[in-house]
Amino acid sequence: LKIKGNKNTQNPVISISRREKYAGVQSLNISTNFRAAGFLTFYFSDALPPTIAASLRRNSTMSCFINGKSIGNSKLLLILIDSTGEMFQREISAKTDGWEKKSWRVTEEDFPTKWMPKNPGNGNKRFDFPLKSIVVGANGNSSANIYVDNFAFSLDNFKPAASEPASPREAQRNTNN
Repeated sequence: LKIKGNKNTQNPVISISRREKYAGVQSLNISTNFRAAGFLTFYFSDALPPTIAASLRRNSTMSCFINGKSIGNSKLLLILIDSTGEMFQREISAKTDGWEKKSWRVTEEDFPTKWMPKNPGNGNKRFDFPLKSIVVGANGNSSANIYVDNFAFSLDNFKPAASEPASPREAQRNTNN
């Protein structure tokens, strides 16, 4: 886990919450306190699992459930990094009335690149597939507690790698043999 931010970010916390969750037993909690306009990003890994990275294409759908408690204008950030290192960002309001489902398409319109003056990568402002990474973060000028749960991708063209089972049932069959 790599954490990046600016000097206006105080006491950033990313944790797993078992108290606040949409489904299952836990959710991701991002807690921020910005003294002034600031940002904070969490790089979970340098690479997406190969099967997901190879299956995500333009117009694939991403979704998650968000429960945000924000004072001011804090936002959740979702950043997609393409194969050249170019970054595409989506901002989502951190103020919600309980759990709300949010969905986006993997398109340049839903994830613009204008946010970063020195955006790494080839700078063509177009997704170059396969995607390398997904980054989660927050920005704003206030404090926020943002919970994220049930992060999902629609992979219409999903094809498991040769070493991966095609379905949970096949995985169960393989462990019984």
